[in-house]
Amino acid sequence: MGRACVNLSYSPVELIVHVFDSIHVIVQGEEMIKIKFSPTEVVGYTENIYNNFSVWEEDLWENPMPTMYSTTYMLYYEYIFSIS
Repeated sequence: MGRACVNLSYSPVELIVHVFDSIHVIVQGEEMIKIKFSPTEVVGYTENIYNNFSVWEEDLWENPMPTMYSTTYMLYYEYIFSIS
């Protein structure tokens, strides 16, 4: 099984364009809310996740992976696009 190669210099928007052609969100509640994001349009929301000016929260954190003789740190890149 091969390992995925990820370009860590990707911005959140470059990464999402590389991975998804569109994203559909359905929120069930008193009324059903449907949101669709694609590189060319957004339906049901004011901001397009694919837009270079969209607001993302970015975080980098590390998780220690101790072994008997040493500790290696795994780096995690986290990108959050909040929908409210």
